[in-house]
Amino acid sequence: LCSTSVISRESSKKVCIRSVEYETDKWYNLSPKTLDLISRNLHNQEHHPLWLIKQRIVDFFYRVRLSTSCNRVVSTFQNFDSLLVRSDHVSRRPTDTYYINQNTCLRSHTSAHEMELIKSGLNAFITVGDVYRRDDIDALHYPVFHQLEGVRLFSKEELFQDVPGMSNASDLFNFEAPAVLPPLSEAPPSSDLPDGRQPRHSPETARLLEIQLKSVLEDLALNLFGKDTPIRWVPAYFPFTNPSFELEVHTGMVTGNDTDGWTEMLGCGILRQEILDHCGASDKVAYAFGLGLERWAMKLYGIPDIRLFWSKDEGFLHQFKVDDINKPITFKAVSNYPPCPMDISFWLPDMSASDSHLEFERDFYEIVREAAGDLVEQVSGWLIFYLQNKLQGTFRST
Repeated sequence: LCSTSVISRESSKKVCIRSVEYETDKWYNLSPKTLDLISRNLHNQEHHPLWLIKQRIVDFFYRVRLSTSCNRVVSTFQNFDSLLVRSDHVSRRPTDTYYINQNTCLRSHTSAHEMELIKSGLNAFITVGDVYRRDDIDALHYPVFHQLEGVRLFSKEELFQDVPGMSNASDLFNFEAPAVLPPLSEAPPSSDLPDGRQPRHSPETARLLEIQLKSVLEDLALNLFGKDTPIRWVPAYFPFTNPSFELEVHTGMVTGNDTDGWTEMLGCGILRQEILDHCGASDKVAYAFGLGLERWAMKLYGIPDIRLFWSKDEGFLHQFKVDDINKPITFKAVSNYPPCPMDISFWLPDMSASDSHLEFERDFYEIVREAAGDLVEQVSGWLIFYLQNKLQGTFRST
């Protein structure tokens, strides 16, 4: 089974995505199932739950420019380098990202378009689109999901205008940008920066940006989910923001390592100043946030499984055909068939390479999706039996 994996490691052909042909090479790892999903555009289908949640969030940010036309096929510079993702970062591995060739991939986040949109002169924008990651099989993960990205830039006057006595007395920066900008690849990782703020930012700048960021996102969450919804902030790490945060909402869903019912709903932070410098916006500061539309729709409508969004069953879709996008909707299950656990084992050769186990798991997930579609609820319980103390033997999964 493994020798006939749906993943082509030595491909030298072309692949056509949305009427555009791309050269492929040995990095190519898109399965036919993933290619089929590219054309669905769920977030643009009127009355689809992802369209409904998108419209409600866009309406909340009613003064912000909306972009939905950015190409899902991006360069590795856009997807990684423009966001200060280090060359050895785990997200660059073919076990995590869908590659067309060594320099081209399917975007793994809408953040890939931040630099081009800031360079275009936009000071406040939202971009929405489908994103692609080689991920686990469970109720909260799918190889394609939909992300909404927001960025807001501030000049000194805009950031300090509502703070008495600060507009003239305070500066955005402790020091100015260098006359000759070093390449983005030389920017230190966010983990090496001081806690709480970036070196260029004044304490007042860091404090006000964090207040602006958290207050608008708290308002968004409470506006959609209700003012009594339990929410909390936790520190986070992202290469292109510092400081960084995640907003969690108590959803009651328990999956993976989350055992207390709290679900991450978005990631955000203060945009790294090096990125703004390379966009020609050295005189401004910014925050950025990104959220998964599926997670928000699951919470808002009570949808228990991310795979339901891909259903073509009218029993599912009809529930969201409403005249008012703000009308409360509670999802009603279409099927109540009980789960049917299955067990499968593999005998594999040497797996001593550091990421061989993960590579096998991701390839196996693609095979499962290709063969069974979304009928498989979850793949878990990996057990490795070693032979003579070697990383060689049987993989067992349920």
